[in-house]
Amino acid sequence: MRRDSLFKPAIIIKLWLMVFITLFNTEAQAFFDFNYVTTGQLNWNPENNNSLQVAITVGFSSWCSSGCIGQEYRLAIFDDYQYGTPVLGPQPVLNKYLNGPVKWSQGGQSASFNPGEWSTAALTTHTNGQVTGTLTLTFDRDVLGGLQQGSHQFTFMLVGEDTENTTHIDKRLVSILINIPSTVKISNLEDVNLFYAEWSGSWIWKQTTFCVFDSLGGWYRISFNGANNPGGSFELKSAAGRQLHYRVSYQTPGSNWQLLNAAGMMPRWFQGSRSLDCNGQNNAILRVEIYGQDVYKVPVDTYSDTLTITVSVN
Repeated sequence: MRRDSLFKPAIIIKLWLMVFITLFNTEAQAFFDFNYVTTGQLNWNPENNNSLQVAITVGFSSWCSSGCIGQEYRLAIFDDYQYGTPVLGPQPVLNKYLNGPVKWSQGGQSASFNPGEWSTAALTTHTNGQVTGTLTLTFDRDVLGGLQQGSHQFTFMLVGEDTENTTHIDKRLVSILINIPSTVKISNLEDVNLFYAEWSGSWIWKQTTFCVFDSLGGWYRISFNGANNPGGSFELKSAAGRQLHYRVSYQTPGSNWQLLNAAGMMPRWFQGSRSLDCNGQNNAILRVEIYGQDVYKVPVDTYSDTLTITVSVN
């Protein structure tokens, strides 16, 4: 047997290993997500300026990757916001209802911005998690005064975004319940001083004007009651207790004089103004009258009374 028949040619395999190494550059990414926004409520009272403001609590998540803590962010409010980037600029509804910029406070920081504009202050969270802030809106007095009695739903869109590296936008619909009561108010009322020398005809009289505000601009009733003789005839009194009878007359522009000799309600309805100050033009006239012949029946002295005026709406 031939031995060389058992041998085979040698097979040489060369393996080339090519290793490709790709380096990835990782960056911290920040995110901004609203968690909750409380519903605001405004119970408007025309006599209280503070009732023009409403504060809303806003909770959002602020976090970033790669071990960082906190992030920079900004806020804005809009009438409406559906998709994509909010359209900046004047907001017809918000600009109509609000008086002055929106105010934001969070973690000792604050910012003011107008509707349709991003906040420009450098806002930075100091935690990599839940954050809470307060959004304060101030409403326009004249606009509230023009609303009908009852409850009104006021809504707008609150938008926030981080401003570090890659941006992330989130939005939340905010609702405010505005309660408008039926409110009346008397203002610009002054004391009435009568003097014997002002006797005219059969009566000594003087009148004063004042403003009657009705939030609905509707009709009201008005009543009068003297302190010296509550529920009875109107009487001026001296320090010695002597009495001098008087009467009151009342009218508004376009109405006839109405007369009372004793405590009670005027027999007709009158229309109030929807302007808190009656647009600078008083809309009520009160006249106090003393019958001249009665002055001869009492000694010379100072006579006075406190007249309580009450306005009520339908």
